[in-house]
Amino acid sequence: MLSRIADALFWIGRYLERAEDTCRIVEVHLHQGLDDPTLDKTQAANDLLLLMGLPAEEHPDVLQRLCYDETSPVSFLAALGHAREAARRARETVSTEVWESINTTWLAVRGGRLQRMRPASMFKFVRERCAVIAGLADGTMSHDEGWLFLTLGRSIERIDMTARLLSTPSFASNSQRAWDHVLSGCGAHHAFVQRYGALASDRDAAEFLLLDRLFPRSLIYTLNSAVTALSQLGPSNLRIRPDDPALRLLGAAQAGLEFLPPDEFLRDLPAEMARLQAVCSEATQAISERYFEGSAAAEWVGVPGEPVPHRAHDGLPLRRRSHRLLQRGEADAADIASPTGALLKARHQPRRVDAQLPRLLGHVGRGVRGPREALRAEGRRDLHRRHPRGGALRGAHRLGGPRPALAAGPLRRAARPDRLCAAPP
Repeated sequence: MLSRIADALFWIGRYLERAEDTCRIVEVHLHQGLDDPTLDKTQAANDLLLLMGLPAEEHPDVLQRLCYDETSPVSFLAALGHAREAARRARETVSTEVWESINTTWLAVRGGRLQRMRPASMFKFVRERCAVIAGLADGTMSHDEGWLFLTLGRSIERIDMTARLLSTPSFASNSQRAWDHVLSGCGAHHAFVQRYGALASDRDAAEFLLLDRLFPRSLIYTLNSAVTALSQLGPSNLRIRPDDPALRLLGAAQAGLEFLPPDEFLRDLPAEMARLQAVCSEATQAISERYFEGSAAAEWVGVPGEPVPHRAHDGLPLRRRSHRLLQRGEADAADIASPTGALLKARHQPRRVDAQLPRLLGHVGRGVRGPREALRAEGRRDLHRRHPRGGALRGAHRLGGPRPALAAGPLRRAARPDRLCAAPP
């Protein structure tokens, strides 16, 4: 599997899980504020923003920063947008049902539509849509390497966000129903009551969300899912375990959570949850270095005036970022300073730069041959031109500009006898 596809699938799982769990965390925060009238709302909101990685504010607006703001890096609206972009990059691997569901969800939440909904209805809608996408991914995608990367990303993000959710009762220590809200936020209230009964304590609730092996949102279950996915992605049938830093980090966290005495782990729960979040961050970095290192190079953009790396086989600079900027119309002179950047601009704006095509092709190729000379040599009236890299360049002469030059190389017969095309270099 290409590292680009694996990276996109991994982050699809993470972003969808982040959107769903952000809804759950904000909902728990709002319920705790309604349940405890003595709670300092400003301090609790700033504590939640700090927990999510945002700075404290004088007048914090939790719904705006964590829900509605598309530019906020931790809002679930931004997470859904990033999930759609990752699914678009891996469109050939993601099933049609998953892509349509992600795209439909994104179109349903953008453009201020969430602000017109009540918070409770908004949270329910986002949770249900994320659950639908996850179910379609499990039911319509082959459980191969791509599905394993998606499951791995979803599991790591669930560990991180559940650890944050388990830290929220410390913000409302005076509330008698703090852990009830956490159980409801995790969707675990019904399963917990079935297991422990209605007269369970806060300690039982914490142990259930930490150590229950059968509940799919408990930390031990999610850690086991992440370790299993990493083990299947790595080499098998080895007498000695593979040297995988991410597997070692997650395995150590799983063993510490499973075999340490509960009293020792629950003594300082927020600190232990912060340590688990650091493990998730380090594991993500290790996974990126091991599996996705090649996909990061395609996003590199050099400093203006800096030499651009070239490919060895055709001598053309690799400027994939310029292609994206040109598609959005955001490229400047530095992005199209290279011949490839100019050719990309010519491809996307043929009516404006058609007169520059001969000069651009002459800059890239060596020893160009004019089309009229080629036509006289072969006695033909038409020519099928192709760029040396395989992209077709047609129609410039129909727009009134001069015919682009043909790259040097022997001519060969095409499928139709009345057309000629340049042989590939």
